[in-house]
Amino acid sequence: MWETVITAILSAVTGGGLLHLLTLRAKKDAATAETDKIEMDNFRTGTALLNEQIIEPLKKELASTRREVIASRKECARLRKAINAINRCPHAASCPVTVEMSSMGDDSEPRE
Repeated sequence: MWETVITAILSAVTGGGLLHLLTLRAKKDAATAETDKIEMDNFRTGTALLNEQIIEPLKKELASTRREVIASRKECARLRKAINAINRCPHAASCPVTVEMSSMGDDSEPRE
């Protein structure tokens, strides 16, 4: 007899509570899905802004710097070739460029 009363009370209490619990769980799952969608949209927006405002300008600057380095290397190669050709010049003994470069030594400061 007590078992029947307790079972009836538990059924009445949990019946409405179980439905409410299932409803709350469904709402929680929907809210979690919406939050995940918003987080993913924020991530995509942030990534697009990062790419547009930081990465692309840096890529352009890097390409420009690479072009400058290549141009500088070519200029250095031409200068090195010209310096090496000084010794073959018939006027090397009295050449002011040769004298200046010889006097520079290790400090690489031109004489005044």
